[in-house]
Amino acid sequence: MHALTFKQLHGFVQLNRRRSYTLAAADIGITQSALTLLIQTLERTIGTALIVRKSRPLKLTEAGSRFLPLSERILEDVDLAAAVGSVSAHSRLTIATLPTLAATLLPKIIVEFRNQYPHVAVQIRDALTEDIIARVRSGDAHLGLGAFLGYDDDLTLLPLYSDRLVALAAPTTFKRAPRLLTWTRLAQHPTIQMSRDSNIRKLTDLAFFQHGIDVRPAFETQLVSTAVAFVRAGLGIAVIPALEAYSLHDRALRVIPLVGPIMRRDIGLLMRRSLAMTSTVEQFINLVKQQRPVTDRLKRRAV
Repeated sequence: MHALTFKQLHGFVQLNRRRSYTLAAADIGITQSALTLLIQTLERTIGTALIVRKSRPLKLTEAGSRFLPLSERILEDVDLAAAVGSVSAHSRLTIATLPTLAATLLPKIIVEFRNQYPHVAVQIRDALTEDIIARVRSGDAHLGLGAFLGYDDDLTLLPLYSDRLVALAAPTTFKRAPRLLTWTRLAQHPTIQMSRDSNIRKLTDLAFFQHGIDVRPAFETQLVSTAVAFVRAGLGIAVIPALEAYSLHDRALRVIPLVGPIMRRDIGLLMRRSLAMTSTVEQFINLVKQQRPVTDRLKRRAV
């Protein structure tokens, strides 16, 4: 009887995620026939069928569904993967994250992590909140980094930072930029807001609602980068998180803390409750916790 290998488990898990031999084989970097042989060898090794033959779309057998979480846990642990027969020194850690967090928080963290775990491949899946949750739940990502207002019981959240909302304005918007900006004063200007399905927009709407203000934005955007471009063009004042505002490093734009009330989004790491807390996962989490966002200027200017 052949020993289980890391390559077999990787092929099986990737096949389940992609639901296609062609796509899964391309992701792994082998031919479709090689993946088919890999799965057949795995089935012979464990003594049962894992894939329902000739099913469209591809489906797992009952045994395959039971074997899937075990395979994922093994792949998440480099040491355990080696113990069950892997000849490769490589493993991976996949992070699903908001694009702005990927650009502002993750680079330094990944550099430090790769210094400690040079054989672990770090994969980044930048996505919006709902997609992050779906990727974590499906196992496509080990961890999700973002701002989550709600999630199901099969997931758990590790709170990390609190990031407040600010106003981003062009230098021509105010003759003299205020030190703070209230929501009622903001409502007197054309606003550029995020799309209605974003957590940022939900916080923005809640702040206006508390004042009984019905604000119709001049523009709605899906991406913060689009909102910033509109501000530069003088089309209005954007409401965005402080972390993203200060990552711009644009002295021409005015970042003004919003008050009355202060609206904050909580950034955290989302993970499956069944996730194996391996040394690589734990160390990555520790590095994220140590990386504090550069928004202390706001705390000194307004509380």
